[in-house]
Amino acid sequence: MSANSLLQGLFGELAELHVAARDLLADDDLRRSIIRDLGGDPTSAVQFPPTTLDSVVAYRDASEPGLESLFAAIQDLRSFHEALSAFAEALDLGTNAAVEEGYRLLLDVLGWNLIRQRYPKLYFIMQLFSFAEDITSPFAGAAEKDEDLRPWGHPLPLPTTLDRVISGGAELWHYLSSDVNEAEAARRFSDLIVLGALAGVKLGGMKYRSLRDIPGDNIIYGLDRVPGVAPSDPPTPVADETQQRMFTINFVGTHQNAIIEGTESDARQNNLVLSLALVPKSQGGPGLFISCGGGAEGSWKLSDHWYLSAELQSAGAVSALIGADFQFHAPDETSDFRAVFAFEGRVDPNGGKPFNLEIATNTAITADLLRIEGTLTPKDAQLRLQMLGASATLSPDSFDNFIAKILPRDGLRMEFDAGVGFAAVRGRFLEGQIRSAGTGSTPKPPMPVQPGMPPSLPPLPPETGPGFGLTIPLGKSLGALLLHNLQLRLGAEDVDGKRYTLIQAATSVSTRLGPMVARIDRVGLKFGVRFPDRDAGEKPGNVGFADIDVGAVVPNGVALAIDAKGIVSGGGFLFHDKAQQVYAGVMQLSFKERITVKAFGLIATQMPDGSKGFSLIVFITAEDFQPIPMGMGATLRGIGGMIAINRTFDAEAMRAGLRNKTLATLLFPQDPIRSAPEIIRSLITIFPAEEGCYLVGVLMKLGWFSPTLVHLDIAVMIELGKRMRLVVLGMISALLPTRENDLLRLNMDALGLINLDRQSVAIDAVLVDSRLAHKFVLTGEMALRASMLPGQRNFVLAVGGFNPRFAPPENFPTLQRITIALASGNNPRLTCAAYFAITSNTIQFGARAQLYAAAFGFSIEGDVGFDVLIHPLPFHLIADFGAAVQLKRGSRNLFKLSVNGTLEGPRPLRISGKASFEIFWCDFTIRFDKTLVSGEKPPQPPTVDVLAELRRALAVPEAWSTQIAPHRQHGVALRKITAGTRLLLDPLGNLVVKQQIVPLNTARDLDTFGGAPIAGVRRFWLDAQLQGVAQEVISVQEAFAPAQFFAMTDDEKLASPSFEEMDAGVTFGSDAIAIDEGASLFVPVEYETIVIDEQGETTTEENDHYVLVAHRLFEQVCFSALGTAPIRSVGSARFRSPGLSPAVEMRSARFLIASVAEGVTSPTAQPATFAETLAAVRSRNRGVTTDALWQIQPVHETAG
Repeated sequence: MSANSLLQGLFGELAELHVAARDLLADDDLRRSIIRDLGGDPTSAVQFPPTTLDSVVAYRDASEPGLESLFAAIQDLRSFHEALSAFAEALDLGTNAAVEEGYRLLLDVLGWNLIRQRYPKLYFIMQLFSFAEDITSPFAGAAEKDEDLRPWGHPLPLPTTLDRVISGGAELWHYLSSDVNEAEAARRFSDLIVLGALAGVKLGGMKYRSLRDIPGDNIIYGLDRVPGVAPSDPPTPVADETQQRMFTINFVGTHQNAIIEGTESDARQNNLVLSLALVPKSQGGPGLFISCGGGAEGSWKLSDHWYLSAELQSAGAVSALIGADFQFHAPDETSDFRAVFAFEGRVDPNGGKPFNLEIATNTAITADLLRIEGTLTPKDAQLRLQMLGASATLSPDSFDNFIAKILPRDGLRMEFDAGVGFAAVRGRFLEGQIRSAGTGSTPKPPMPVQPGMPPSLPPLPPETGPGFGLTIPLGKSLGALLLHNLQLRLGAEDVDGKRYTLIQAATSVSTRLGPMVARIDRVGLKFGVRFPDRDAGEKPGNVGFADIDVGAVVPNGVALAIDAKGIVSGGGFLFHDKAQQVYAGVMQLSFKERITVKAFGLIATQMPDGSKGFSLIVFITAEDFQPIPMGMGATLRGIGGMIAINRTFDAEAMRAGLRNKTLATLLFPQDPIRSAPEIIRSLITIFPAEEGCYLVGVLMKLGWFSPTLVHLDIAVMIELGKRMRLVVLGMISALLPTRENDLLRLNMDALGLINLDRQSVAIDAVLVDSRLAHKFVLTGEMALRASMLPGQRNFVLAVGGFNPRFAPPENFPTLQRITIALASGNNPRLTCAAYFAITSNTIQFGARAQLYAAAFGFSIEGDVGFDVLIHPLPFHLIADFGAAVQLKRGSRNLFKLSVNGTLEGPRPLRISGKASFEIFWCDFTIRFDKTLVSGEKPPQPPTVDVLAELRRALAVPEAWSTQIAPHRQHGVALRKITAGTRLLLDPLGNLVVKQQIVPLNTARDLDTFGGAPIAGVRRFWLDAQLQGVAQEVISVQEAFAPAQFFAMTDDEKLASPSFEEMDAGVTFGSDAIAIDEGASLFVPVEYETIVIDEQGETTTEENDHYVLVAHRLFEQVCFSALGTAPIRSVGSARFRSPGLSPAVEMRSARFLIASVAEGVTSPTAQPATFAETLAAVRSRNRGVTTDALWQIQPVHETAG
C-alpha cells in the first residue's frame, strides 16, 4: 500500500476537518460563539451529541485498507453529519430559518473557519476571486462578529465553490460573448486574472523573493492615455480598449535558481517578448490574442511530485488568436512559431507516485507520470493529458463470489499508457497501449522519466458515451483466463438517477467453469463523487456535504456457454446499456443435438429523443432438426419468426450493411453467443425505434440437393402502422460442384423492399466472401428499381453498373462491377470486370480486363475492354472498345501501344477510332474511319393496322370491369358471384374499359407502333353508348413508353421519362340514385309518446304523436345505425369528410411550350405529355432564329 493513496489522503483531510469541527462544538465557549454567529441564542443549553470518527482515522492510517474499512469510514462521516443536522435542528435561529438552511450555514461556518486557519493563503486567493463575501446573519437576533472564529468573509457553500472553480472557464467565455458592454467585461476579467496571477506568485507554492524576481525584465499592463485627449473621446477607441487589457512581458537574460526559492532550474539564455489580451465577441472573439517574438524555455520543480516546463520559440514576430471553439487562427502558417507548456507529476522516491487511487487492498489505479501538455503552432493547437507508466490492479476480494471465481486468485494486473486530448485539426482524440498484463499485485519498479517530450502513443478509435472513454484491445491469455481489453473512462455518469463525476478502469474477461464458459463485459473499479443540491431539497450525501460512490464496476453484460455431455449445449448473453436504456439478450440451446433454438432481441425503455416510451424486437429460430421435404428438391432446414413493436426498418442502413455481412447477424446466425455485440448493434441500427410502427415476419432456412449444395436463408417481414412495406432479406450460398471441392463459391446477400404506399420495388444484392477455384476472389453488386406510381413509373435493372454513355437515374446507387481477381496478390495483378443492365428502352453490357506486373524497377500495365449500348426499338447499337499495353521504368514511359474506337450499326455498320504508338518521348497516331457494311438502315417491319389491334384489345373480357363510385357504400349485403358468370354491373358502380395497346386522345399523330410503321389512322379515342344513349365518359390513364409510339432521337430518349401517363380507356355510367316514382310510398315518420313514471309504469298517449320533419331526418341520419356502422369508421373511411374538397391533389406530369428568351408560355399551347410537347417544339423551332426558340417547360414551372 503506497503512503500517498489519493483516497486515504482525502479521508485523512476529512478526518482532520471533522475532528476539528467536533472539538469546536464540544467547547462551550466556542459553541456559544458559533451559535451567536448563526443568529441563535448563545445562552441555549443545546449540546453537540458525542460522535466517533475512529473508523475514518483507522482507514487513513491503515497500511492495507479493505472495502469494509472504507465503508465503515463513510458510515462514521454520515453519522457525524446526521448529528450535525440534529444539532442545527435543535437551535432556535428564528422564524425565517429552515432546518436545512441552518444545517448548511453551520457546515459553511465550520468548514471555512477551518480552511482559513489551516490554509490562509488559499483562502485569501479565493476571497480575491469572489469565492467569499462579507456576511451578516440572515436571521433575526444575530450578534456581533467574533473575529477569532468568523472568516474574513462569508464564502459560498463548498459544493458551490467547487462548481464555480470548475465552470470558471465557461463563465469567462460567457461574459466575453455577452451582448452588454463586451469590451468592459473583457477588461474586468483581464484585471482579475493579472491580479490573481501576481497574488498566486506571491502567496502560492512558487515563492519569489519579490515581484522584481519574476522572470521578466519588463512587465507592462494597460496603456497610459495620450496627454490632452479626453478619456471619452480617444482618436482610436478600439485600439485603446485593446491596449488597456494587453499584458506584455519581456524575458531577457539567463534565469537560474534565483527565480524561485528552494527550486532547481536549468540555465537558459532567453530573449522573448510576449503579449496577451482577451478579445470579446464584438472584436472577433471570444478568444485569447497572443503575440510574441524571440525565444525562451525553462523548467521548474514546484514540489516533490510536480514540475513545470515551458518553451516558446519564434524567429520573427507572430500573432495568433485562440478562439473559444478551440480553433487556432494564425495569419502566417509558414512561420516557425512554437509554444509548449507541460505540467508533470513524477514519482518521488520518498513520497510515492503522483497518482494512486487505491479502492481496496490490491485494487487500485496508479500512474508513474501524469502529464498535461499544451502545444501551439501556426497549423494546430493541441491540449493533451497523458497517464504514463500506469497500472490497474483488481483483487478477487473486491468482488462478489461469481466474479471472484473467474479472476486469478492472486489478482489481475495490467500495465498501460493512456492519453486523451483536443486538437484544432483532428478534434478530440484518444491514444493508448497495453505494455503488459499478468497476475499478481506486486508493483513493478517505477518507469524512468526521460527529459523532454514523451513519445506519442498509438491512436485509438473514438468511444461513445459521456466524458472521455477509451478501449485498448489486449487479447492475452493467462492460463484459463482470457483478457479481451482495458477500458478507461473519466466523466459524468448517472448512477441510480443521480449524476456522478467518475473515474473508472475495467476489462472484459472470459474463462471456463466446469462445463460452462463465462465472459464478463466490463469488470473493474470506480470512484465517483457528487454534491447534493440542498437548495433543491436533496438529502445530504453519505459523507454529508458530498456523496461518494466507490467500489466495483457493475458489468455491462454476462455471457454463458454450456456443454453438458451431449444432453444440452448452448448458452446466452444478457446485456444492459445504461446510456441508451436498452436491455438486450441472446440465447442458443441445443437439445441432444436434435434441435437448436436461438433467440435474440432487445427492449428499450425510452425513445431515441429521450421521451417516455418503449420499443422491442425479438427474433426466434429453430434449426438442426430433421430436414422437411418441400418439393422440387428443396428441404426446410430451419424456421423462425420475428416481431417488433414501436420499431421500423431502416433500408439505407441495411443497404450499407450488405457489404459487411450484416445479414449474417440477423438470419440464422451461426454463433449468436460469440457474435452477441454485433447482433445487438445490428438490431439497434437496422431496426431503429419509432413510435407507431410494427413489424411481423417469418424466417426460413432452405436447402437444395442432397448433400445440400445451395442454401437460402430468407426473412419476409411486413411493416404496419405509419407505413405499409414488405421487406425481404435473403442470403444465398452455392457450393459447386461439391461442398468439399467448392471450385465455385457464390455467396450473395440481398435486400428486397416493396413499398405498398409508394408502389415501388427496390432490390439490392452484394457478393460477399465468394471465390473461384479456391483463391480467385469474386465481388460485385446489383440493384433493381421499379415504380408503378402514376407519373413516376420506371424500371431499371443493373448488375455491376451501367454503360459510361448512359446517365443513371437519380438516387440510383453506384454499383461495383462484377469482378474476379485472377491473382492472389497485388503484384502481379490480373482482374476481369463485367456488367449488364436493362432499362425501359436500353440494353447494356460490357467487360474489361486489366493487367499489372512489376520487377527490378520495371512495370508493365495493360487493359482491354468494351462497352455496348443497344436501343431495341428501333434497333441501334453503339459499342466502344479499347486496348492498351505500356512498359515503364519507374514512372518513365518506355513503350506504349493503345487502340480506341467505336462501332455503330447495324446499317451502315461503321467503325472509327485511333491507334497510338509511343516510345520514349516520341508518339505516333493513326486514325481510322471505315464503313464495314454499307447500305440503308434495315427495312422497316410490315405496317400495322393499329385500329384493328385496338378493337381486338377491347374485345377481350379482361378489358372490361366495374368499379364502385367514390364515397358510395352498400346498405345491403350482395351475394357472391360464382365462377364463370358473365360481367355484372353494380347498381352503384360504373363500367370501365381500358387497354394498354395504344395511347388514346393524343395531341399528335403516332409515328410508330413498337418500331413498325402504322397503316391507317394515327389518333384514337373512345365513345360510349348504353341502349343507344350517348354516355359521358371519363378518361382512364395507364403508363406507356413514349419511344414505342413517337419518333425520338437518342438524346431525346435519354431526356424523356421512361413512362408517361396517357389515356388508355374510359369509365362511364351514373352514380345517381333513381327510384321509380310508381314504386314510391309516402309515409310520415311518426314517434309514439310513452311515459315511464318512477314506479316503472308506462303510459301511452294515443293522440300525442310526433311527426319528424324532412330536414330533421337528414340531420339525424348521421347518428343512426346506418350512419354509425363500422364501415364508416374503419380504415381510411374514418378520415373521409364528403363536405370538404381534397386539400392535396396528385396530378400527372404535364408540359407546355415556353419561349427561351422570356419564359412566357404560348397562348395556344395546351398541357400535354413530354413526347407530345416535344413534337410541337420541333415544329415551332424549325427555321426560326436563336432568340425566337421555344423550349419544353413543366406546367408547375411556367410563369403566369
